[in-house]
Amino acid sequence: GRSYVRHGSVLDLQIKPGKVNALVQGSETKPYEITVTIAKLAEATWETLKTASLDQIDTLEDLLAGKFPKSLQETFFSKGHGLFPSPKEITFECSCPDWASMCKHVAAVLYGIGNRLDQKPELLFELRQISVDELIGHAVDDTAKSLVDKAETAIGEDIIADADLGDVFGIQMDDDAIPDVTLPPVDEVS
Repeated sequence: GRSYVRHGSVLDLQIKPGKVNALVQGSETKPYEITVTIAKLAEATWETLKTASLDQIDTLEDLLAGKFPKSLQETFFSKGHGLFPSPKEITFECSCPDWASMCKHVAAVLYGIGNRLDQKPELLFELRQISVDELIGHAVDDTAKSLVDKAETAIGEDIIADADLGDVFGIQMDDDAIPDVTLPPVDEVS
């Protein structure tokens, strides 16, 4: 499979939600058609991953920039609980006459997928039929809610009640006792 990739035998590789379609040139004149199907990420796993990434919103910026942050790698790549599918979540089909379920053409496509994911890790989200935008939105919403909650708590603690204002300055505050100050007309001031 690696040899096929190195020699340019993978002619086309299309990554779509839950599926990869590829053409691999083999010994026949017509390229073989390969389909790799990947199961959608389980909803419970997706919810767990979204929750685990809440405190790492700064690293999500890197993810949007096409880099997979080191701090998210452990969470997202954990075996059985991350983004990568288990072997039972992957199926292969190849139009070649080889009876093996994973022929050299499928292996070449898998190497090609790995190479493409190294270049654009966000494609893993597309393969697993989940949205990186949903992940970012969830983190942003949670951060905004947390900031609003902190602000509301701070407002309750930091604002001085009117009744306490007089105590702070050691004076009697009485709205009726505001003196009437009459200023001279402007033209009389020298």
